[in-house]
Amino acid sequence: MMIGGLLHSYQDLIPKPVKHAELIRLEPPDFRPQRIGFSLPEVSVGNVPTNLHPFDLIRVFHRILTYN
Repeated sequence: MMIGGLLHSYQDLIPKPVKHAELIRLEPPDFRPQRIGFSLPEVSVGNVPTNLHPFDLIRVFHRILTYN
């Protein structure tokens, strides 16, 4: 499966996230996490052809408002 098969549409992510997400992949032999950043709008148009591997984690960021 590819990332686009999991995240069909940018509009499916409610509340609306920011446009950045990352794929966290555990790389053998020591299974250290590797972070691969990507754009959510680019996934929706098929421009991110990354295949998913077992145990991959997709982290979608959203807006966080803080008041000082």
